[in-house]
Amino acid sequence: MQMSSRSRFHGPDLPCPGDINLIMSLIQQHLCYLYLELERFGLHRFTINSLFRFIVSFVVKNYPFYPGTPAQRTTALLNALKAQYPWIFFMLMALGVPMERANEIVRIVIAFALATILPVPLPPEEIPPEEFPPEEEQPPVEIPPEEIPPTTDLEQEVSRILGIIEADTNILPTLEDLGVPVSRVPEIVRTVILFTLRNVDLTQPPTNPEQLATELYEQFRLTNPGLIRELVNYGVPNNQIRTILREIILITLNNFTPIPQHPDLIQQEVLRITDLIVDETNIYTDLEGFGIPHNRIIEIIRSVVLFTLRSINLNNPPTNVETEATRILRNLRTSDPELIANLRNHGIPQSQINAILRGIILYTLGAISQG
Repeated sequence: MQMSSRSRFHGPDLPCPGDINLIMSLIQQHLCYLYLELERFGLHRFTINSLFRFIVSFVVKNYPFYPGTPAQRTTALLNALKAQYPWIFFMLMALGVPMERANEIVRIVIAFALATILPVPLPPEEIPPEEFPPEEEQPPVEIPPEEIPPTTDLEQEVSRILGIIEADTNILPTLEDLGVPVSRVPEIVRTVILFTLRNVDLTQPPTNPEQLATELYEQFRLTNPGLIRELVNYGVPNNQIRTILREIILITLNNFTPIPQHPDLIQQEVLRITDLIVDETNIYTDLEGFGIPHNRIIEIIRSVVLFTLRSINLNNPPTNVETEATRILRNLRTSDPELIANLRNHGIPQSQINAILRGIILYTLGAISQG
């Protein structure tokens, strides 16, 4: 199978082999888990290497034609690759790789190549400006965590645990010493703390925090590849990434304050609001129109409703639901990129994904206010 030819690229010249060799060397070093995963589906390492090299060549040659943020460029390049070379995805699926995972593997390779080429690291994905007005730009100065006004109980808990990490550990200065920008370090730590709080039972401390920290780190690594890539591109070694992120998770598990709300009550509220959304809005029909199965639609709605309920103080619902919905949607996109990727894989445009998720959040906030 011919892996590349001059006519397959938009420009008259082929990509520089030196650039491709450098990127491939980094991929073999930092994305070795993808090789192991594809080998389990029966691909030989030579074939995987050839496939990744083909994708990298495509990126190196074509990325100037796709402006935007790194995340927008990644999506545009993925769509272009799928349109021009569908055999890549057919081959992976024929070997038993699920469609969504095939898309995600190719997306990871594209994003890694872009992050190596571009002069700045890959940041968290942004909400398109047409969906939300751009926020006023601030000068790049470090803001102490205690000066960031928390807007919910959960955010107060994040800030409190961040303060413990700053006072009792050397995690923040270690990240700075490893090359992470000073202004970015607190936000990375906050992201890991928030992820941990979102994925544990907050009504009681864990019985085995060491084991749970390991499990949550693996879950974080799989669902937040953008942040892992960002740390890699700053030059943080993989073993250091694991050690630092797991330590943040463990400190969070050992220090969070249990909440008094009973999980059964929250789950009952999730079921109640989900039923209302299905019965009284077009959200179910909209998702069904993109071919998403019934069980998956209910799962998506419930997960967004639950995320919304955990993002607010249920004893004091927000009065400005529009502003609150914007904030919650931003946090949802950051903390659950897998949900966004799954919706994209069903062919839903990004603007419609935002509208659907925002609709679920708004309805949930309204249902809480009325209840």
